[in-house]
Amino acid sequence: MPKQVEQRLRKYLFRYFRDYLQYFEEEEIEEWKSITEKNIFDYIQIKLLIVDSECRTDIIEFHIEGNCDWEPEHGLEITISNGKILYVGPFEDYGPNSSRLKYALENYGYYNEDADVKMNYVDKE
Repeated sequence: MPKQVEQRLRKYLFRYFRDYLQYFEEEEIEEWKSITEKNIFDYIQIKLLIVDSECRTDIIEFHIEGNCDWEPEHGLEITISNGKILYVGPFEDYGPNSSRLKYALENYGYYNEDADVKMNYVDKE
């Protein structure tokens, strides 16, 4: 993975983690203080690399399903197309060229720190 993409991915994963801290009790938060943007990959587990039928063949695009230690119920999804990170958040089965992802981006957009509900932890690239 190119270094710039890896750095952005760490940033987005850390946002996802940090947002979920609000759901933990005060004493639980203490155990998560060691997670940083630098070591965030230590707290995720990639299960599947998905190249589904809607992925285009003229560019590299895929989505990843995995687990993250802070959100065991909904897990993790990362969607990448042509070197751009399109989605980081709980698993929603958002293939890079799917109508589901297009709908989500049109209706929920990209990361907005001021939004009440955050659906995607990625900046528009």
